[in-house]
This record gives sequence, C-alpha cells and structure tokens, in this order.
Amino acid sequence: MSPPGAMQSQRVAGVWRWVWAHARRYPALYAIGLAWLLMVSLVPSVVPRTRTAGEIGDTATSGATTAGGVGAVAAAGKAGAPKGGSIAAPGTVGGSAAVGSASRPVAAVHAGTGVTRGGYKCSAGIRQVPWSAYAPPCIATFNGFNGSATYNGVDAKTIKIAVRVTVDQGGPASQTSDRLQQQAGGATQTQYFEYAQKLVAWFNKNYELYGRQVQLVKYNGRGNSIDEAQDKGQEAACADATTVATSVHAFAQVQYGFTEESGVFTECATQQHHMFMPLTAPYFPEARFREWHPYAWDNTMQCERIARDLAEYAGKRLNNRKAKWAGDAALKIANRKFALYVPNDPNYLRCVKVFEDDFKSKYGGTVASEYHYALDVSQFPSEALRAIVQFQAAHASDVILACDNISPIFLTQGADQQDYHPEWLLIGVAGTDTDASAQSYDQAEVNGHLFGMSEIGNNTKLASPSGEAARAWREASGEKTLPNLGPVTEYYNLVDIFALLQAAGPVLTPQHAAAGARLLPEGGGASGASGTWSWRHDHTATIDEREIYWDGNIGHYKESYGGRRFQSGQWPAEEPPIYPGH
Repeated sequence: MSPPGAMQSQRVAGVWRWVWAHARRYPALYAIGLAWLLMVSLVPSVVPRTRTAGEIGDTATSGATTAGGVGAVAAAGKAGAPKGGSIAAPGTVGGSAAVGSASRPVAAVHAGTGVTRGGYKCSAGIRQVPWSAYAPPCIATFNGFNGSATYNGVDAKTIKIAVRVTVDQGGPASQTSDRLQQQAGGATQTQYFEYAQKLVAWFNKNYELYGRQVQLVKYNGRGNSIDEAQDKGQEAACADATTVATSVHAFAQVQYGFTEESGVFTECATQQHHMFMPLTAPYFPEARFREWHPYAWDNTMQCERIARDLAEYAGKRLNNRKAKWAGDAALKIANRKFALYVPNDPNYLRCVKVFEDDFKSKYGGTVASEYHYALDVSQFPSEALRAIVQFQAAHASDVILACDNISPIFLTQGADQQDYHPEWLLIGVAGTDTDASAQSYDQAEVNGHLFGMSEIGNNTKLASPSGEAARAWREASGEKTLPNLGPVTEYYNLVDIFALLQAAGPVLTPQHAAAGARLLPEGGGASGASGTWSWRHDHTATIDEREIYWDGNIGHYKESYGGRRFQSGQWPAEEPPIYPGH
C-alpha cells in the first residue's frame, strides 16, 4: 500500500530519513522484534479450514457419564447432560478404545464434603484452595480407582505434560527478549520454567488429580517459534507434535517457559494427534477453538469477544462525541473518526469484521480508515509510516491499536514527525496495555492521549504480598517474597491447567476435561486480580476488561472506576472518566 497522492509522498520523503536513522541507531530492535512478537503471542496464524456439521463442539452429549466422569461439578448434581463435547465411558475416547481401558468401575467423586488433598475442610461453595478466587470447587481426597491409563500420556500415577524447547531458544533473539522481560519486571524463559516446576509440585499437592501427579517432560523440538509466530514452519511444528504423541507420549503440551503454544503447532497437535492443549493460541477467534474442540483452551480472551466489547466500548462511550483528548485542535472540535491498525492475518481480520459489523449495526459507527500491516519487524517502520499518512489524510481522530506492542513505537514517532496528534485507543492485546510498552512510545503523542480497554490484571493486585499468587509461591518455594512477576504469570497459567485437569474427573480425557470446564463456576469476579474467568461459553477463560489511561508523568497506566472490570453489555454509556482537567 503506498501513500495516497503526490503531495503526501513529498511529505513522507523527509520522514524516511528518520526511519533509516532509527534502524541504524537501534539495530537490536529489528533483531529481536520477531521474538518479541512471539513472546506477547499476538495473533492467530492458521487459516481456518472448512468443518462439516457436527464436528464443532458445544452440543449436548448423547452418551452416558459414569460416576466421577466429569469431576466435581457433575458429581455434585449441578448439571444433567453437560455441553462441551462427547463424553465417553471410562476407558474410551470419543467412542474409541483408549490406552489401557478401565476394567472395573470408577469410584464416585465426592464434591463439597470431606477434606481436600491439601488438608482443607470441604463444603458447598468452597474452592479446592479456599483462599483462591480461581480454583475449581473443592473435592474430598479421592481414594478410588482412577481408570488407570485413560489416554495417551495418562496412566494410574502420572499425567505427562510436554514442554517444547524450540530451536531458536537460547539464540540472540531470545537472549534479547529475556533482557527485555527482566527490564519489565518479568523473568527469563529459563526462570519461568524453573518457577513453573516449583509451582507444579505445589499444585500436585493441593489439587485433586485422582491419584495422579503432573510430570513435566522437557524435550528439544525442531520447530522455530519465530517462524510459527508468522504462520511459517508448519512442517517442523507438525514433526514436533508427532514426537510428543508417539515418542514422549504426553497428554498435553506447553512451550518452554511454560507459555502458550503457537497456532501452527496447535493445528497439528489437535487435528492429527488429538492432543490436549490447555494453554494455547492467545487471541485466536473462538471459531478456531470450536474447530479444535475439545482439545484447545486458553486463559487469554479470544478476539471475537474483544471485537464485540470494543464495538460496545467505542459505540457507547466515544462515537458521536468530540475527540476531547486529541492533541490537534482541529480534531478536538469534531466528532470522532476512527482508524484501525491491524495485522494482515486472516484470522485476526475475522475479528475485525466482527467489530465493524457490531459497531455499525448497534451504534451507527464506521471506521474511516483501515491499514493491514505485515507481521514482519523489518517492515514495521515503513508500514507504520504509510498508515500514519493514510490516517492523517482521512482526518482520523482515533487510532485503534489492534496490533503488536512494537508497532506503536513507530506509529507514535511517525505521527509526531507528521505533526499529527490523534487519540490512541487501546484494545488491550499483545502487551500494549503494559507500562513497559507504553514507556517506549513517543510520550508527546501518548501522554494524555492514550486510553482504552485492558484484559490483563492490575500488577499491584496480581503481585500483592497478600495475593494468592504470592501465597502459593511462598508455600511452593519457601521464599518470603516474589523474585519478580515470573511466579505470578506461572501461577495463573497453572490455575488454568489444573482446573481443567481436576474438572475432568478420574477418567482423564480431553472430552471429560471439556465437559467439566463447561460446568465450572465463574472465578475471580469484577474486582478479581485477574478479572473474571469462565469456560461456560468460550474456550478462553477471561471474559471481562478494565479501562485504563496512560499517565506519562509517572510512567504508569491508571485505572478508571477503581479498577472495576466490565463484561459484554456492562460498559457504561458515559464518556470515560479519564484525564481530569480536560
């Protein structure tokens, strides 16, 4: 896409010198950009395939469920025929014989009574770990037969979870990525994995896995995480999935550092090998998760929900109102006109269409200008510059950042060079809503002008010494304080995984985990450290957002409404209560 018009081309000519100077001055940025994209797990990367009727999940089951087959909630009698995929009898998987079929009845699961494996008294309404807002309902210590080997990677005593080390791990890009993580208060990938190992041992002691323990099996894969972030490297990723299924014999997989797996790997793992993927494909559309049902799940909000919520947020709070927080006087006195900066990935564009359709049909809103950029860090400066010229020509007052967290560096610097000062609207993806990211943006552009939605939790709450992540870490490690934000990240990832495993019941299969997930109560809530979690309708746990705005004077995002979070349909119709004095 080229800048429109000869005059605009002349205006751009001087900025190109800035682009090349920037590239020479910050060569490391281009070397690590792709690794950073992977780290923040930006966008979907596999084009959807056509599915036939009946393949997609979320239909009522037709088979019988034996006692304990779908965990505590079903055992407590809170559901009849659960939704979430076919439920097979012990020793079967989707109607086919599983590994080591059960030869005798599985004992019933006792929910809401007795004493948990962690030693807590269990009663109705109490969670497996009573001080956790995100743990599943409590279950009395299980001493019955668990179905033995119920699925690949599951036997009477062990649940294997593979941890894939990609070929680029340890290279220059990942080393620089580690440094950036540490500067932002996080940890290196090696540290993340070490924290996860300690926390897994704690979860094994406290969660009910029906006589089994989770065992992490690290292996060196052939896949390249940078390639997979760009929808490349399918052959190597599929080879890794085959290794996990046929050599490692793991029930589930995560990526090294105990992070979410790529969409490329997930496609092969779920479709070819029916592998359980409890932490995968962040920001993928729910439509993709339905194709992968019952195997793929995540705790990061899927982008169709983000799209609908963005339409509501912009429609109720911003549309047909003056752009009062823009930096340009002419933009401030006119009704808002929206521009959208988004990757040219087909799956992500699917969610863009959901947003645009909702925005128009429900709120009469339109997008005046839209730019689809290439997910290639070497093109980020030129792509951002072309977009800025396009947005300025369209007199857009609000630039919607539906992008990675590096691109706003170039967008804001390019806008400043062009003497263009719009409002910058967050949708809360890929780390754009973190302090570390916003600190790297052109402060003249964003200070007083950057605001919007955020799916992540407030770091102060998440890492509070009295919070559940810190308490779990003290019990798991014996350390009095958190070393950084690494254990917090791993704690919430593991809550996600272990909740699904416990919900499956003694006969562990992906089908039972899916059914159990649909029956779990909501976790967290509007004031919860990590927001509200629910698997009842989506395959991703997070279902609400908070509103934030950037204060460059202190270098932090601030929250409106005291950090209250809003689910779909709950956003107030008033203008955002941000930037007092404007």
